[in-house]
Amino acid sequence: MTNEPRAILRFLLLLLPVNFLLGIDRNAMSIAYSEIQKLLAIDFVTVSAIVVASTWFYALLQIPAGWLSGRMGPRLTLGVACLAWSMGTLLTPLQTTVIGMVFARTVMGVGQSPDWSASVIAVSQSFPERRRRLGSALLLGSLYLGTALSGPVTMTLMAKWGWQNCFYLYGVVGLVLALAVLAFYRDEPRARTARRENGGAVPSIWRVLKDRAVTCIALYYFCVLSIQAFFHISFVDYLIKFRHVENTTLPFVLSGPWLALYGSVLGWGFVLRTSTVPGGRGRCWHKNMSGLAALASGLLLAAGMLCPGVVAGIMLMCLAMVFVGLCQVTIWPHIQAHGKSVGIITGYVTFLGNMASTLVPVIMAKLVVATGSWRSGALVPLFAALGGFFFWSASIRVMPPPRCQNSGPV
Repeated sequence: MTNEPRAILRFLLLLLPVNFLLGIDRNAMSIAYSEIQKLLAIDFVTVSAIVVASTWFYALLQIPAGWLSGRMGPRLTLGVACLAWSMGTLLTPLQTTVIGMVFARTVMGVGQSPDWSASVIAVSQSFPERRRRLGSALLLGSLYLGTALSGPVTMTLMAKWGWQNCFYLYGVVGLVLALAVLAFYRDEPRARTARRENGGAVPSIWRVLKDRAVTCIALYYFCVLSIQAFFHISFVDYLIKFRHVENTTLPFVLSGPWLALYGSVLGWGFVLRTSTVPGGRGRCWHKNMSGLAALASGLLLAAGMLCPGVVAGIMLMCLAMVFVGLCQVTIWPHIQAHGKSVGIITGYVTFLGNMASTLVPVIMAKLVVATGSWRSGALVPLFAALGGFFFWSASIRVMPPPRCQNSGPV
C-alpha cells in the first residue's frame, strides 16, 4: 500500500473520532429522553418512537448509502455525512413539537446512514490485508467507546448546562470534525478500484436479495441487533423505573454494558486475528460460534432482566454484551466470502439489523405498557436468542466457501 503509515495515521486521527462522536450522538437522545418527554408532554411509547426515528432512515438508506460511499469515497462521504447529522443534532433542542423532533431525528438518521459503509471502505484502503481485522476492531471499538461514555458524559453535561446546551456542544464538535475530514483526510489510490467494484455490484442487488445464505445472515443480524437495541433505547427507563437506580450511579451503570462491548470487540478481534490461518481454514474454528454467541447473549440479557438482584442482573447484562461483541466480530468475515457484492450485502445486512433497532424497542415498550411489568420484556431477547441461533445455523449450511485472499472483516 502506498504511504501505508500515513494512511493509518489519518484513519486513527480523523475517522476514529468521527465514529466515536457517532456513538455519543446516537445514544445521547436515549439519555435525554425523559427531559424531552416532559417538554413535549408525551407518553413512553411516543418518546420511544421519536428516539428511534433516526434509526428508521438510517436503516432504510443502508443499501443506497453503501453504493454512494463506493462511488464518492470515504473522505467526501464521511465529511458530508458528519456535517448533516451534526446539523440534525443542532436542530434537536430547537424543536417544541413531536413533528419537529421527528424531523430533527430524520436529518440525523439520513446523515448517519453512510458512516459504516464509508468507514468500512476506509479500513480496506488504509490497512494492509493482514491488519484489517485490527482496523475493523478499532473502528467498532471507537463506536462502542463513544456509546459507552455517552451516558456519563451526557448526564454530566445535562446536569451542568441542560440537555439543550449539551446537544449544541455535540453539534458544534461534529461540524469541526466534518471540516477536518474534508480538509485533511485523503482517499488512497485503491479507492478508484473500490468505486468501480461497488458500481459494478449495483445490478446484483436483486440477486443478493434472493440469496438464501445472505438473507439468513441478515436475519441473524436482525436478531443480534434486537438484543443490542435494548441498551440503546430501553435501558435507561428500565434502570429508573424497574431497578430504581439513583441518579448519582445511573451514568456509571449505563456505561457498564457498553464498556463490556468495547472490550469484547477488541478482545475477540485479537483472539480471532491470532487464530486465523492461511486459506481460510481458521474460519472453521468459529463458524458455529456466531450462532452460539447470539443464543448466549439473548439468554443472558433475559436472565439479567429477571434477576432479583440489581448487581447480579447488571453483571449478567454486561456478560450478554460480551457475546454480542463476538457476534459483531465474526459476522463480517463470512460476508466477505461473497466477492465484489460485499458492499451491497453489507448494506442489506445492516439494513435489517437497524430495522431491529427501530422496531424492537417500540415492541418492547408496548409489551411493558400492556402488562405493566418490565419482566415481560424479557421475552424479546429470549426469542431473539432462539432466532439468532436458528438463522445462523441455516446460513452456514448454504454459505459459499471462504475466499483465501481477503480474510479480514468488512
